[in-house]
Amino acid sequence: MLFSGLKGNITELNYVDYQKILREYVNEYYHPPLWVIIKTLMFNDLILLLYGLNTSTFNLILSDFGLTPGDKAMFLNSLEILRELRNYCAHGEIITRFRTSNVLEINSSLIRKLNLSTKRIKYIIKLSDSIKVLNLYVNTNRIKTRVQWFYFKNVICGRKWLNKKFKDRIGEM
Repeated sequence: MLFSGLKGNITELNYVDYQKILREYVNEYYHPPLWVIIKTLMFNDLILLLYGLNTSTFNLILSDFGLTPGDKAMFLNSLEILRELRNYCAHGEIITRFRTSNVLEINSSLIRKLNLSTKRIKYIIKLSDSIKVLNLYVNTNRIKTRVQWFYFKNVICGRKWLNKKFKDRIGEM
């Protein structure tokens, strides 16, 4: 192990060397490639990294997602929405109560592209619209199937009223 006999002030290490101490898989490389180091970043760190990238590198990332340079603001905004959703879930909150914060402005192009319903003009979307944003990057059919099953089960059990309350709470799927 590269750092087995490490002595001295650990705060003087750079990020990569510090990650080599924390994570065995990073320490396997003398100069870890980006695909290894990026796994060590938290979601918020990754978003901050994206904001700092030069234009040509950022455009390559956009093209990996099938987006154009004109989609940069929409892409970053979608990641900010997903960060809020992720944090809400990570803190054990009741997911059906999810709303984006009232300080996160929703990008106009994103609103148009996904037909999002904002509570205030360009602010606050519910869970169902956040799932539409998530669907830009991963298939959310399993979530939609679960919601449909929930609706169907409530109809069978004579609880249509619950479906209405649920739809009002999470938004239109």
